[in-house]
Amino acid sequence: MAVPTQKKKPVRRVRPEPPRRTAPPARRRGPLPGNRRRHVPWWGVVLVALACGGVLWLVLGQGDPPDPAPGGETGSALDGGKPGDAGTHDEVPENVASVASPFARPATGERLQLRVLSLGDDPRQCEAVSLRVGGEVRTAYHHRCDGRDPELAFFLVRLTGLAADPVTVDRTGFELLTEEGRSLAPLELRDVVRRFPAKIALGPDVSRKGWVVFELSGVPASLRYVDADQVLVVRFPSTWL
Repeated sequence: MAVPTQKKKPVRRVRPEPPRRTAPPARRRGPLPGNRRRHVPWWGVVLVALACGGVLWLVLGQGDPPDPAPGGETGSALDGGKPGDAGTHDEVPENVASVASPFARPATGERLQLRVLSLGDDPRQCEAVSLRVGGEVRTAYHHRCDGRDPELAFFLVRLTGLAADPVTVDRTGFELLTEEGRSLAPLELRDVVRRFPAKIALGPDVSRKGWVVFELSGVPASLRYVDADQVLVVRFPSTWL
């Protein structure tokens, strides 16, 4: 008699549970405030932007610092410069338009603006020559500087470009007219610091200032710059001190 075989029950396999993931350690905060995340309010951003804009305005928007008196430079070497021929000279050449303005206002033309800058007075270096303008005393030029010919007159001038295209200016375009009717050409002094350049191109709203020196033995009537077919004239009143 055959013995019935018992069927084996299937073995149920239990899958092992995956290992638990450990949480990463908490991020340490550094001692500096920059390591902490903070919410910056909108008004804080506005204040920072205004402060940055103010600093840029102070750096870029202000004018050049005042120039030292010309007597601060040493020596008196000339580079072949000679004063203009003496004699009667018209205020403005024929067939040339002119734009005139009293000192210390600028003479504004079509392409350039000419200004004779009012100077300070440092008796240790030079002697200031001043005049009375509108109830105020303004120094027009310096002379009798230490170590130099006493007749050398130092004018601080500024030219500003106004045209859309660059305008080339030349130091030889300056002239000083005296009350005696003489026309004087500028001198070339090699040792003068920040003298007006011999030639430079001025773009729109670009300014350049520097010393223009003349051998002056009389009283100046006006300083002018000849620009193509236009003459810019800064007149000096007769109320010299």
